Amino acid sequence: MRWPIALTLAAISCVLLIAASSTASAKGGGGCPITLSGGDLPHPVTIPEDDCANAMGRSYHASYSLDQPPDISGLTGYHIGSAEGENAIIFYPRPGAVGIELCQACDPGHPWTADDPTFDRLYRRFIALARAGLIGEHPSWADALSASSRLWPVEVAIDKPDLNMTGPDAERFTAEVASAQAVSVGIRSRFEGAPSASSLMFSRIVVRLGDTDELAFSAWLPGELSDSALLFTSRVPFSAIAYYPTNPPAVVQNAYVATPALNDVLRVPAVPDFRAQKEVRIVPVPAIFSVAERQINRITAGTARGQTIDVRPPIKREDAFSYLDWSPASWQNLGPPIPLTFHLATLYDPVPEAFLDIQADYYPQAGMAWIKGETTGSGHMNPRWANITPELAQAIAPLLHGSNSSGDASPGFGARLPFVFVAFGAVIALGMLWASAYLNSRKPSRGHSQV
Repeated sequence: MRWPIALTLAAISCVLLIAASSTASAKGGGGCPITLSGGDLPHPVTIPEDDCANAMGRSYHASYSLDQPPDISGLTGYHIGSAEGENAIIFYPRPGAVGIELCQACDPGHPWTADDPTFDRLYRRFIALARAGLIGEHPSWADALSASSRLWPVEVAIDKPDLNMTGPDAERFTAEVASAQAVSVGIRSRFEGAPSASSLMFSRIVVRLGDTDELAFSAWLPGELSDSALLFTSRVPFSAIAYYPTNPPAVVQNAYVATPALNDVLRVPAVPDFRAQKEVRIVPVPAIFSVAERQINRITAGTARGQTIDVRPPIKREDAFSYLDWSPASWQNLGPPIPLTFHLATLYDPVPEAFLDIQADYYPQAGMAWIKGETTGSGHMNPRWANITPELAQAIAPLLHGSNSSGDASPGFGARLPFVFVAFGAVIALGMLWASAYLNSRKPSRGHSQV
């Protein structure tokens, strides 16, 4: 039963990602987060990424091109762009209808577009909040939610448990939602294949801000993954995920840990506890979507006697070795290899054990190594030849003497030679002491015979 649900979630994710890319394309490559500027705004406003993703999760991308230029007389235009500074689109809110957009850099034949109703409401809400002086230039989603609840009446509908709140109850609930602390949730598969969250339960939360806008949240219930509920700023958890194609793979999603008061509202009896499953992880949120930086924090060399010696160089993975597109023709003549193990650490990794240690046969005479395969961001790599960089060769140098001397009989005898000299000297000293004592014991008898 898990596979059909997993495939369904994957299909939903693909559809939403396609919709997201389409929306970004329609908005001149702006994507999330989105900036609003110009018009009668007191200052530019960056719509938080969570609010943008929430709109994408509710949008059916119902915008359509207009065949004729519309009448914009008396309408105020607002520039829509990306957080990087692009302002390729002008949004005109129309009374009693969805807004229209002018994109002169888009389709030359159809520069005018009737906006998606979901994004039309999103733009209007943030324009109203900025004009009312309730948000700054870079509000968080919590800032925008709190400000929205002060400007419009709030209604909250929850399916698990079945609750409908209005007035002060809805305002208190919204305040608790805005106070949730950011975390990230990592889910990994125990086997090969995409991870699945199909066995996890979640409740759907809809927050209506008067007739202006609607937000759709979801929450994994208290006790399911943690003592506190985990909130997601989307209708379906893991609808827009960071996928780590490690082996086994992992997915990561931003979330928010609910406050104690919010836990009391969302608590449902008989919730299954999935925390015993190793594939469910809760990890820190900083740099969650940044590229993991892998660093070799320890190198181990095996000896002929089964012992290990190691060094700890501060060398990054990309500074250690570079793969070759060819194999050496006479690698049999490179001399005896030294088996090495590169122990990796990562600056950020939701599933640390997904990055396995790297096993290699190092040929110091040639400065080359036979890397026996490693786990990278794109899966598991087959064994390949690589050039060892000078930095890594310098770090490995202390290992070479210890590894070679352990497997060579001559250096081993040389190491034991001082002990041999000491033992031989002790034998000689004992022999001389015995001889001296024997001669002394013979002297009295010779003297007595002469008298």
